[in-house]
Amino acid sequence: MGRAASAPFAAYDKAQGAVQPRRQADATAFVKAARALEEAALVAADRARWRRAVERNQLLWTAVQIEIGLPRNPLPGAIKSNLAQLAAFVDRQSALALAGSDRGLLDPLIAIDREIAAGLFGRKR
Repeated sequence: MGRAASAPFAAYDKAQGAVQPRRQADATAFVKAARALEEAALVAADRARWRRAVERNQLLWTAVQIEIGLPRNPLPGAIKSNLAQLAAFVDRQSALALAGSDRGLLDPLIAIDREIAAGLFGRKR
């Protein structure tokens, strides 16, 4: 999956993608997004950090939407459909999170990212 990285992480992300298998790189992207959301939740008063974390997560899920829509994508239709539904939920939840500051708004996004990462890493949860 292509990654839209924020400027400070762009070089690191590019290098990671060059040395990690794609599945592992994708999992790492979800772990990093979840971690940024968790850190933002700890300092909810820092609205800039909150916004950056939510927007970065949205970019990751936009990349998912693009990837599953590509004709060359080998995933089975049912998995693509499930990912599309998750992406739609992430979009809605992100809009709520950007409008609010309650940590509970980030919890579902964090949980989804962690679950996707675990699946990509091949871990059962």
